Amino acid sequence: VKQVIKSFGGAVKAFKEALKYGGVNTIQVATINNGQMVSGRNVLITGGGSGIGLEIAKKCVNEGATVIIAGRNADKLADAVQVIGSDRIKYCVWDITDVNSYSEKIAECESLLSGKVDMLVNCAGVQPLEFFPNVSETEWERIYNTNSKATFFLSEAFCKKWMEQKDI
Repeated sequence: VKQVIKSFGGAVKAFKEALKYGGVNTIQVATINNGQMVSGRNVLITGGGSGIGLEIAKKCVNEGATVIIAGRNADKLADAVQVIGSDRIKYCVWDITDVNSYSEKIAECESLLSGKVDMLVNCAGVQPLEFFPNVSETEWERIYNTNSKATFFLSEAFCKKWMEQKDI
């Protein structure tokens, strides 16, 4: 199955079909409306308390989105919210490596937003504290659980949720 997609709704439909029937989708973005891509949307950004996640949060708020930043450190998140200084930025303390907490935390985010999460930006990540060839199994699991496993399963949780919604 090869399709050329010209809209987000078409991309979601093609993705659903690929999941159901298998195949390959080619997505081609025809236009980008700068300043309008996130306007009016609810965006969840993991790792939004600093670094790339914080910069994406700033940009999304400036473009008109309502944003929740998520991370493990409440003080860091509160500081980031203060730095951005908008009523459209909120935070949720969330250790995304706890896969069993996803339903509860997604519900918490929806409550903070007074609606559904429209977009997920996975920016949470940890740097290695030990380096090759001296990486312990514990260190490998810490890195993998945050940078790979959590990103995969959180994306999966949101995709399932979005596919079940009738408005997509």
